[in-house]
Amino acid sequence: MFGSPTVANGVVYIGSVNNHKVFALDANTGHKVWIYTTGSAVYSSPAVVNGVAYVGSYDGNVYALDATTGSRLWKYQTGDWVYSSPAVEKGVVYVGSDNGKVYVLKASTGHKLWSYDTGNGSVESSPVVMNGVVYVGGGYNMYALNAGTGDLIWEYATTDYVYGSPAVAYGVVYIGSWDGNLYALSARNGTELWLTRVPSASKWNWLQFVRTRKGSCAPLSLFRSRAVTQCLPGRALRGTWILTFSNSPSPLVTISALSFVSK
Repeated sequence: MFGSPTVANGVVYIGSVNNHKVFALDANTGHKVWIYTTGSAVYSSPAVVNGVAYVGSYDGNVYALDATTGSRLWKYQTGDWVYSSPAVEKGVVYVGSDNGKVYVLKASTGHKLWSYDTGNGSVESSPVVMNGVVYVGGGYNMYALNAGTGDLIWEYATTDYVYGSPAVAYGVVYIGSWDGNLYALSARNGTELWLTRVPSASKWNWLQFVRTRKGSCAPLSLFRSRAVTQCLPGRALRGTWILTFSNSPSPLVTISALSFVSK
């Protein structure tokens, strides 16, 4: 299994790469609730909203499955692998495809509302929808799209593939790239606020800092990682925060922490 599990109403939903299935398991016992077989590997992580599980498959389809019974409600063929995990917001499903497009589907029927062609390689990044804007990586770029129309608001070019998914907080978009950098961009216009080089790692690593009264960063602990000497000046960083490294470039921002995993 490659994707992340989703838990809703006492049920765990997870996709399988080896046998092409989506599993629903009782969260307390692990017993099977239902299994649905797609046409290929399921790298995508399910999104469960209003009694429906939405998930992508390498067969090119986005599936909507009844979260209780596993019966298929609809599927939509994108024409290429769907590695991306769907985001569901206000009755709309947002998902990327390896054909370089972002697809936006009506959650109840699977009808396509719009699509955006990045023209810049695969869209394996999972979209984030916030304040009427879709933030998603594709090829070497980060995109901000109007959630209602699909119009491009801004794009930002890194120097290598953006496979990871953005985190958006406090007006800042955080995104990692295979170029080894973590980028902080203005959510409003895509202006680069800062970037920092992140050490690569083959295993989980973590480094914790505390911000001192003078604004400097003092390391508290370090595990299997080279030291990072500078503080990351993201607007969300207050008090103690943690920087983590692993194999998939997706940042996570909380009130007091910024986490980033990198290959």
